[in-house]
Amino acid sequence: MTKNTHEPEQRWTALLEAARQLIDDQNTVGARAVLLDVVNYTNETWGEDDVHLIRPLRLMAESFWREHGPLDANNQSEIECLQRALAVARQRLPPEHLEIGRLAGEVGTHLQIAGHLDEACVLMVECLEIADKNASEDFTRYATGIAHARMEQGRPAEALPFFERAALVYERRDPSSTIHAIARFHLGKCLFALRRNQEAVNHLELALRLVDADRVDGQRRHAPLMSEIMDLIDRVKTETR
Repeated sequence: MTKNTHEPEQRWTALLEAARQLIDDQNTVGARAVLLDVVNYTNETWGEDDVHLIRPLRLMAESFWREHGPLDANNQSEIECLQRALAVARQRLPPEHLEIGRLAGEVGTHLQIAGHLDEACVLMVECLEIADKNASEDFTRYATGIAHARMEQGRPAEALPFFERAALVYERRDPSSTIHAIARFHLGKCLFALRRNQEAVNHLELALRLVDADRVDGQRRHAPLMSEIMDLIDRVKTETR
């Protein structure tokens, strides 16, 4: 009896592992054939729109993504896969479940790449709201995504709280890290766009110190970034005089 109970789950897992290996081997077409089998098997075993569909749909999206560059806007196929996975998660899981937040963030990221910035921001905000309800900081990258989208739209005031959120999280995690430095750099750029120049300089100079301190054998690891920060500091100070 125990064997029969676990057999469907074991077969489902084995099919997913086979698809995962095919993706890793860059055989994305073969992976999708296996994943279609997984979807059909899931529907036959657990019924339509079961949570077991989420993983194969996510892998299906990855198989499409692997066939082009990560910033290629021609990404409708992976968007459709992830949107379906999100719909299943919303239907089958509690509204504050982290999986819903994770999928909302992933769909939002792909929509942002495709140029659908407002739709992307709505979903990434949903992701962050779910993260807050779970006291999770795992999705901070989506705060940065929203901030960059709003900056691209020329809306720095809307970008600001998300840049601030990201900077505070990365500072808590590791105040000397490069990712914290980059967060301060973007926060400084946003403040400069808002003509809050002195605040901008404060964040940019902190970013500069962090980047300068990140060395290996005495050599700076991020010299181009350091130059970019220095150039922006000079611009801000020039406009402040």
